[in-house]
Amino acid sequence: MKSTAAYVIAIICIVTLTNFIGFSQTSTYSIVGTGQTISYDTSVTITLPVSGQQFYGQNSNHPGNIRS
Repeated sequence: MKSTAAYVIAIICIVTLTNFIGFSQTSTYSIVGTGQTISYDTSVTITLPVSGQQFYGQNSNHPGNIRS
């Protein structure tokens, strides 16, 4: 049991340190938006929600970069 706990702690430390050192992925290119313009609640389309409203944060709220 002790060796399993030590193994798990070691893995967590390695993953955490690699993110601090800079081995995490960074993109050197722009992420293209999905083009989604319609927002939905749990079953139907809704008007575009604003920050703080329920269902805010869908792709339609974040148009992103335009496709070429």
